[in-house]
Formats: sequence, C-alpha cells, structure tokens
Amino acid sequence: MLAFIVRRVLGAITIVFLVVLLVFTLVHAIGDPAAATLGPNAGPEQLADFQRKYGLDRPLGQQLLGYLGVGGCVRGRRPAIVEDDLSAQLERAGLDVARPHRTSEESALPSSHGEITAELTKAGEAWELALVATDAGGAAQTFRASGNVDDLASEVAEPVAAHLGGGAVVVRRFDRGDRCGLLQGDLGESFGHNEPVADVIGHRLPRTLLLGAIALLFELLFGLSVGILAAVRRNTWVDTGLMSSAYLGISLPTFVTGPLFLFAFAFLYGWFPLGGYGVGFWDHVYHALLPAFTLAIIGAATYARIMRSELVDTLRSDFVRTAAAKGLPRHRVVGHAVRNALLPIVTMLGLSMTLLVAGAIITETIFGWPGMGALAIRAIVNLDAPTVMGVVVVFAVTVQTGNLLADIAVAALDPRVRLEKSG
Repeated sequence: MLAFIVRRVLGAITIVFLVVLLVFTLVHAIGDPAAATLGPNAGPEQLADFQRKYGLDRPLGQQLLGYLGVGGCVRGRRPAIVEDDLSAQLERAGLDVARPHRTSEESALPSSHGEITAELTKAGEAWELALVATDAGGAAQTFRASGNVDDLASEVAEPVAAHLGGGAVVVRRFDRGDRCGLLQGDLGESFGHNEPVADVIGHRLPRTLLLGAIALLFELLFGLSVGILAAVRRNTWVDTGLMSSAYLGISLPTFVTGPLFLFAFAFLYGWFPLGGYGVGFWDHVYHALLPAFTLAIIGAATYARIMRSELVDTLRSDFVRTAAAKGLPRHRVVGHAVRNALLPIVTMLGLSMTLLVAGAIITETIFGWPGMGALAIRAIVNLDAPTVMGVVVVFAVTVQTGNLLADIAVAALDPRVRLEKSG
C-alpha cells in the first residue's frame, strides 16, 4: 500500500509540474502585463520600470526558475523600492545619480564616478540590506540595514553619501540575494492587488471551498438517491423519467442553467438572493445554495447514471439472489447491494474535483460569488500573471489531491487495484 501511495504522489507532483510549466509559458507569451496593468497612458519609462520591478525584463527561463524557487529570485519589487528611495535621497544630498540598467546608456557615464551595488534578503518578517558603496578613488565600504523595506534607504543614505563625498555615482540594479518561489511557499505578488498572491487566494479560497462542499453534498444526495430509485424501479416509468432527467442535466452546461435559475428562483420568486456572499456563516450558506445547486447538476446526473448501472448489475448477482431467497427483507437486500455498488462512486469523487473546479469559474461569475473562479477570470482579463499562476497551482493541487484520495480509498476497499498497479 505504501509503494502504491508513493507512486501516486510522484505522479501527482509530475502532473502539477507540467501544468505549471505549460500555463507559465502561455501566460508570459500572451500580451504585455505591464501595459495591461498600467493602462494605455503609461509611458515607456513607466513600462520599463514595471517590468524591472517584477522581473519581466529577465529571460523567460530565468523567470521560470525563479518562480519555481530553484533559481535566484527575479522579482525585484522591494529591491526596486529601496533603489528608488536611495537614489532620490542621494540626489537630494547633491550627488549626480545615474542608473544605466534603466536607460541602457552605459557609454554615457562620466569617466570618474562612484558605484553602488546592493542585495536585499528577507529574514523572517524583516528585510536585510547589504550595500557596497565604492567612491571614485576605488575605496569600498559595506553598509547594512534591516527592518521595514520603506525605512532601509533612510538608514544608509546619509553615511553612503558621506562616503562617496559627492560627484557622480552609478547605482546598479538592486537584486534579491535569497530565493523565492513555489518551493519556498511563495506564489509571487499580484500585479492588480499589489499584495502577495497567497494573501489574495487565502481570502478567496474558503469561499470556493464552501461552494464546492455544498455542491458535492448536492451531487451525492440527489445523484445517489435518483440512481438507487431508478435501479430499484428499473424498466418502469419512474426509471425512464429519472434517467431522462439525468441525460438532460448532463446536456445542459452551467452557463445555461445558471442564468435560468437566477432569473426564476432569485428574480421572479425571490427564494434566493440575486448574488453576493452575505454576512455571517449561515448567510454565506444561504447565498451559496443556488449557485451550488447549479454547479452540482452535471455531477448529480453523472452519479445517478453510474449508480443505477452499478446497482442494476449488483442486484442481478448471485449473493443478492441468495439473500433474497433466504427471506432477507427487500430493503436489507438493496442495502447490501448499494454498498457493493459504491466502489465506482468513490472513484468518481476524485473526478468530481475537476468538474467542481472547472464549473466554479463560470458559476461564480454568473452569481457574483467572490471566490477563486471570479478571481481567475479577472486575473486572466487583466493579464495578472502571478495571480493566474497562483490560481492554477491551487486548482491543480486540489484536483490531484482529490484524485489521490480517491485512488487510495479504492485501493483500500479493493485489494485487486493494488495488485494490478504493482503488476
């Protein structure tokens, strides 16, 4: 069993990595995030500064390694903040500051000048700055500061200016000396929200989990009930009606049933709110009922068809006939058959994660539910690459976790699965 779990975990990690690689390449190949974030009125210097702060001016391979956390951190927003603050304070102190990495005018630098290089490293909640200032005569001195990013430049500006003694100074690009990326639990910083992607997702993820949990409950409740009833009353008008409804449910996509339900049950009858999230837990649940039911229709219809098919076959098996021949009550015979027919349903639970994740994107947009789906749509429209990647990573991990748990449950219930996988 342990070897089976290890193989499945390794397979899940491989799939997540391939998804990250594919989406990262597509996101960075489509459009210009700087232009999409800053708007059409942004000038070339503003666009270049945005790309510098978020590492978009680096080669794509270097950006990928930095995002994964196996290479140096290329996201330089905070180093850029310190660099800008220090440059402004040095100019106010009377120095002639040049930053060739922003203008690409290396040849226009004065022949005699000082130079500043620096690295910024995150140490817990604080930031540490290590700055080397070299005056025009070649004398170098290291200056260090730690604390809040906004205060680092002020701590070193005066002693750095005194060491350089005036004249021209070249400020080289400030970089991060540590690593940041997926392996460090860092999903990057959102372009649009101007805060860590992990915080943005952490605010939205519980809402999508609530919606998905209620939808999964509806899927199992209605799907299994309809499937059992149709199997017990097979070849009757009840069976025909229920299975016809199941086919209809599978055929109607969420973007069709969502507006219809919203119009009928929320607008016309007023049984449910028109959208939103509500205030307080039970109000959240109340607001989630209609979108969760909409999200659950396809899954419930699928469960109903599978449950009916499996239960019909099980009711024809020898052990069921033997139990009925011995006089076991009808409901107990059906109960034993249902338990034996549940194995494919357990497998389907993992696949349901995929349907819930895909459906949530459309459903949340229709019902104005402020979850991961709505966040993904806005991030894609605005070319907010870090947020798109963060949502993709969370969705991919969620789907693979669901599939992994389903495989483990099936292997625990049926040892033949473990033997087949090992063979």
